[in-house]
Amino acid sequence: MAARAFSFSILRSEVLSLLTSRFPADGSVDDYNYILNKNFTNFNGVSTAAISSASTTDTDRTPGTYNNVSHADNANQGSGATFNIRINSDGTATLLAVNASGSGYSVTGATASKRLTISNSVLGGGTGGDDVLLDVSSILSDPSAEIVFGRNITRNPTHRTLTAKFGDGYEQRVLDGINSKDETFTVNFANRDWTEIEVIAAFLDAKAARSFNITLQRETFKVVSDKYSITYNQVDIHSLNATFRRVYEP
Repeated sequence: MAARAFSFSILRSEVLSLLTSRFPADGSVDDYNYILNKNFTNFNGVSTAAISSASTTDTDRTPGTYNNVSHADNANQGSGATFNIRINSDGTATLLAVNASGSGYSVTGATASKRLTISNSVLGGGTGGDDVLLDVSSILSDPSAEIVFGRNITRNPTHRTLTAKFGDGYEQRVLDGINSKDETFTVNFANRDWTEIEVIAAFLDAKAARSFNITLQRETFKVVSDKYSITYNQVDIHSLNATFRRVYEP
């Protein structure tokens, strides 16, 4: 069963231009790079990888499935990526999944310098077993941030009807159109780090007059945002309130 969610996603590319103009790069905490790196933690994370052709077959390895294993430090690569790897009975290794993408990885430059080493010690530690080598195939150049709504979301449905009234008090009613259920959602993002509020505000500005998807429970709605307000609670703690209006469109 799918988990319930109360959130929406923002792509880095959707807010990059606005944040760049509002917070020019100067190396300070108001630098747009600081805001992006804090909220899009998987920028240039590992999307896909493969067992390197330079990785050996070694029957001294311990067969088994090893989840969430990290690679050794590599000054030419990023950090934070973890992998699910299976050591087969014949000593070969199979990459099952990129479990966490991390950030700061690259697929350019010399392959050998970009290669990731998974130590034999985290793969069962078989005596004399060789390390497993991975090559990064592709990276997440446009990562997303999952924005979770605050508490007390209000959903306001209204059924739109056409009514004809007659002199004797009798009336006839019919639903107005195919999608006759109008809905608004009052949402809040209270007491958040100021950088997250800036990302949300930039996204809503970028989406002005354009629709986007939100998820409530297990249902996805297409909405537009006509207005929002920001409260500056403290220097580094801000809040944002908005009303989303449901639209019916592809």
